[in-house]
Amino acid sequence: ALRCINASIVQGSGLGPAAFVIYASDLHPLSPGDDLNKYADDCYLVVPDDQVSLIPAELEHIETWASRNNLKLNVLKSKELIVKRPKTKSTDFPPPLAGIERVVSLKILGVNFDGDLNFSLHVEKLVSQSNQRLYALKQLKSQGLAGSKLWNVTTATLVSGLTYASSAWWSMISEGSKQRLQSILNKTIKQGFLSNTQLTIAELCEAADDKLFESILRNPSHVLHRILPPIKHCKYDLRKRAHNRQIKIISNSNFKKSFINKMLSKDSY
Repeated sequence: ALRCINASIVQGSGLGPAAFVIYASDLHPLSPGDDLNKYADDCYLVVPDDQVSLIPAELEHIETWASRNNLKLNVLKSKELIVKRPKTKSTDFPPPLAGIERVVSLKILGVNFDGDLNFSLHVEKLVSQSNQRLYALKQLKSQGLAGSKLWNVTTATLVSGLTYASSAWWSMISEGSKQRLQSILNKTIKQGFLSNTQLTIAELCEAADDKLFESILRNPSHVLHRILPPIKHCKYDLRKRAHNRQIKIISNSNFKKSFINKMLSKDSY
């Protein structure tokens, strides 16, 4: 029998993400200094350290919005992560939120990281997943899949998994972690699952960075366009510039390595 859906968004549907954007368009943080990021059916409240006292009010505001829209905030699935400098003492942390678990790492849209913005957990996950995918590929190869067809399947599964969302984490991981990921590609090439002309993982990630940054620069409607710095107006034009944006002086090492700042500095001097 057919039944009417009178709450929430149908999960798994093609229109689900777009419907949620419309559905949650009136959900905003109380304070202009806070940030509420929404994607699919997930919401992430980002609060700076000088406004932690506002968190209870922000959560109450979200619960009120949910109730008004025939929804309910699932406290059991809600987590708190403190993003901090590596040497910050735990005694400097704000008190835990009532009923919400405080965690040391978080997974957002398939990317794992901890409160120090360290992505070593994500690298470990990638290594584990790649070994699993390589085992599945070996089974396909044993059944006769070979040549370019095998390379295409490997690219669509193992390689795409290794480079997923690389713009968010590639520049933040250590050289040792980068070598571990490259060794997976090397092994895959050696065993015939990829062509000898396969690009390195660094080349793949850098190409993805360039493509994304170009899209952000050219498309004012891009979700990341709003965080670009202002346009720099020059009275001279001696050489072609990588972009026309101002480059800020940044002292924080992690902030320097973040995607937008890294790309702003690339080929700009």
